[in-house]
Amino acid sequence: MDVSAGTVFTEFTQVRGDAQSVERTGSRRAEPRAWLRSVVWLVGAGPHPQAGPSTVKVAEDLASRMDFSLSLVLYDLDGTVARTGLSRATVKRHVRYLRELGALVWVRHGSKRNLRLPGRAYTATATIYGAVIPPVYDAAMGHRLVGSGYHARVCGVTEAGRAQAVGAARAAAKPNRKPKWKTERKQAAGERRRAGREPHSLGRYPQSSSAAGTFPPPEKSRRLNRFGTRLRLAVQLIAQVTWLRGCSVRRIAWVARHVADAGWSVVDVLAWLYFRGGTAIGHVHRASGLLATLLAGAEAALSTPEKRNSLVEDWRRSQEAMRRHRVPYVRHQREAFDGDWQAPSDPAVRQHVIDAYATAFRPAGHTSPGGADDGVPQPQYTSIRWEDLDREELAEGRALVERQLLAGDPSTVVNAVHLVGRPTAERLYGADLVHRAEQLTRLAHSPRTTLGSR
Repeated sequence: MDVSAGTVFTEFTQVRGDAQSVERTGSRRAEPRAWLRSVVWLVGAGPHPQAGPSTVKVAEDLASRMDFSLSLVLYDLDGTVARTGLSRATVKRHVRYLRELGALVWVRHGSKRNLRLPGRAYTATATIYGAVIPPVYDAAMGHRLVGSGYHARVCGVTEAGRAQAVGAARAAAKPNRKPKWKTERKQAAGERRRAGREPHSLGRYPQSSSAAGTFPPPEKSRRLNRFGTRLRLAVQLIAQVTWLRGCSVRRIAWVARHVADAGWSVVDVLAWLYFRGGTAIGHVHRASGLLATLLAGAEAALSTPEKRNSLVEDWRRSQEAMRRHRVPYVRHQREAFDGDWQAPSDPAVRQHVIDAYATAFRPAGHTSPGGADDGVPQPQYTSIRWEDLDREELAEGRALVERQLLAGDPSTVVNAVHLVGRPTAERLYGADLVHRAEQLTRLAHSPRTTLGSR
């Protein structure tokens, strides 16, 4: 049975009486999208002379509220009237048309009888409809069905149905052709652009012979709206203010919305934060709240660009003064750690240093210049008997030195190198530990590191 749009159905019989119930219907259950396609086809094909656009409108409202798995929907007469804008009588009438088309079946009849539910003064019984597709639609589409009635389902298509489906798919795949008036307008615009251009010119280049070697002006950047300006200022603030790192861009944009809307730049905000003392702050628990406090009343205090420019100039002068003040300090620090040791300027202190060096590095058994040994017994390092040293004690000593090196303390090995020499120190602690101690010592005196007391 080939049915197309506009066909007048002489054999179609409207569904009435018990055939509109789910137990006696000859239509099959369908999911909402397929059901809505069938309703549109039924209304367009015209088996029911009174069905029309309002029928489709009511069907769309039902399909939007329909259950996808069971294809059931509540009638909801008052809600349908409010959503569709139709009158109550019109909605009732077109729902009846859908039942007569075989597209809706009764699942449960509604009643005004009070169900007497606990906690409710009055509760009526709702009407429930089921979405179904009549056999006339399946015959027109070439569907093969298995089963009968409400529980029938599609199991295949006929040859005519396959050809019809292929034709519909090809028609849907064709690109929509532009209206003729759009094509003519586009051609006219192209002719206007080509006016005055050399025949061989393919691009947007000037025609004048005096403009040789020139290029078209760059396209103007898109102007940001109010929200884009807020987000841009928030991103710049998070990048340049240390205690704002890690904050949400949208939150900072909301906090700084007043100054952003007033036309403030990130430099203006940085100058204001410096004026309020907000640039030398360390870790902050809630940075957005602190920013809101610091920016409170800023747009009112600096309401004109001249005031903001004056504050920015003061801020830049202070930054330059701080930089100049820091230059001698940094130079002094680098000279102190990178340069050679300078002797004290006080003669008494310098003499104490000389005596200390002489005491620390004098040979074994040598006394002080006065002939006495200052009452301090001097250890003898020149005649170490390696065979008398216990291997376990040596191992424990090396383990202790290794733990000290891991903690960043090379003093034991460095002192041993100064007192007994590098060969003896390497024999005591090993060449590897001596080398590591020297590396730590060099790092401790470098301005690029912060080991030890620095």
